[in-house]
Amino acid sequence: MSLDEMQTIQIMADELATLDRIESGIKGDSVIQKSVDKYVVGASLYSNPARLQALINELEEELATYLGQANRRGKILAKSQITRFLEESERRDIAQNQLRLIDKANSRQAERRLRLSLMELQKEAGVLKSDIAIFKERAKIAGLSDKDALRQLVIASKDKNGIAQGFARRVKRVTVAAVRREQNSAKIAERKKLAEKNAQWVWIAVSTKPCPDCTARAGVSLTYDQWVAKGLPGAGRTVCEQWCRCDLVPEPMAEEMFPEVRSFEWDPKDTVLATKSEIRSFKAKSNQSRLKA
Repeated sequence: MSLDEMQTIQIMADELATLDRIESGIKGDSVIQKSVDKYVVGASLYSNPARLQALINELEEELATYLGQANRRGKILAKSQITRFLEESERRDIAQNQLRLIDKANSRQAERRLRLSLMELQKEAGVLKSDIAIFKERAKIAGLSDKDALRQLVIASKDKNGIAQGFARRVKRVTVAAVRREQNSAKIAERKKLAEKNAQWVWIAVSTKPCPDCTARAGVSLTYDQWVAKGLPGAGRTVCEQWCRCDLVPEPMAEEMFPEVRSFEWDPKDTVLATKSEIRSFKAKSNQSRLKA
C-alpha cells in the first residue's frame, strides 16, 4: 500500500471519528434532549398546540444547524481531496470555471435535503401528537378527568420509555441520519463539479459492518447517472438504507486516492484497514464456519 493511500485512509479514519463524535453528541445529552426536557415539564405541552409547535420549531432550527455544519464539513473534506488531485492537472482551469457555474445548483440540492429532513422531523411530530391523543383517550376510558390525564402525561414524560423520551430518541435518529446524508452528499456534490460528464464513479465501502448491498457494490465502477438509478450512498436503496457511510469517487481520483483498495472494513477499536484479499479470506472462513454449523 502506497504512502499516499495510507495518508488518505488515515484522513478517512479521522473523518469517521469526527462524525462519530458528532453523532454521540446528538444521541447523548444534546441540545435536542435539552429542548425536549424543557418543554415536557408542564402540562401545557400536552394541552396547548402552540406549545407543542414551539418545541417543533426549536428542533427544526437545531436540525438546520446540524445540517449546515455537516454540509460545510463535507465540502471542506471534498475540496481538500480535489485540490490535491488537481494540483498538477491540465484540467485545473476548466475545473475552477465549472466550480463557479455549478455552485448554485448544489445550493439548491442542499435546500432540498434540508426540506426532506424537516419533513422527517414533522412526521415524528405527527407521531407525538397521535401518541398524546391516544394517551388521553385511554385515560378517558379509564375514567380519569382531563386534569388527571395531563398530570399522568407529565409524569410519563420523565419515563425513559414514555411518550416524550420516545419522541426524543426518534428525533435524534432522524438528525443523525440527516447529518450523515448531508455530509456525504456535500462531498459527492463537490466532486461532481469537477468530474467529466461521462466519468466513471467508484463505490468505496466504508463501514465497521458493511451491509451485503454495499459489500457487493464495493469497487464497482459506473457513470454518475447509473449510480443515481441504482441508488447513491445513503439514498435508502441499500440494506443499510439512510445509515450508509459509503463514498462515491470519480475514477481518476479514486485511482489517485485508492490505487489498491476498493472495499474495506474498519475495526471500530483501532481503525485497521482490510484489503480486498483479506476481506475475501475473512468471508471464506465465515462461510466455512456456517457450513460446519
